[in-house]
Amino acid sequence: MKIGLDYDSVITDSRELKSVAAKELFSLDIPYEIFKRDPAVTRGLITDQQYRAVQRAVYYEKKYNDQAKEVTGSIETIKRLLGEGHELRVVTGRDGDAAYHAHMYLRARGVDIPLYGVGNVSKREGARGLDIFVDDDLDKLEDLDVKNRYLFSWEFNEHLTLPDKIVRIHSWKDLYERIQEVNV
Repeated sequence: MKIGLDYDSVITDSRELKSVAAKELFSLDIPYEIFKRDPAVTRGLITDQQYRAVQRAVYYEKKYNDQAKEVTGSIETIKRLLGEGHELRVVTGRDGDAAYHAHMYLRARGVDIPLYGVGNVSKREGARGLDIFVDDDLDKLEDLDVKNRYLFSWEFNEHLTLPDKIVRIHSWKDLYERIQEVNV
């Protein structure tokens, strides 16, 4: 199977780093559990301009990238899927140095798979030909022409109602089981 993965909040959890960067850059205390643009900005915890500065620091500065924590089970499951002969690629909204840092993070953990950094545009081209795609942003999934689309569930997206063609997953174990079902 050809499997596509988003990077942030699917392979790594950058929310804690964003919380640290918000404290360092703006002296803001924002709980990492809600540190995505919509909940943080909507609740008035950070301005949109501040959020973009925090995001830029976390994605483009090596010191933050080196501190990223993997989403539980991500690296182990990616290696397992590769060992089973699946073809994997990362399609991320990161670009330039941010995409490079993500690729180096994976390589340092023994995962050398293609990474497409699309920037702030659709992931449609990078996801072309995939059987499965996993993202934590519903709007990114809705735009894709991929048969099996999975929303990686977090506190910040649990309230969303999913269209019929998108399935919610809660962990890498859950994703692995879904892949086995599709691969039959």
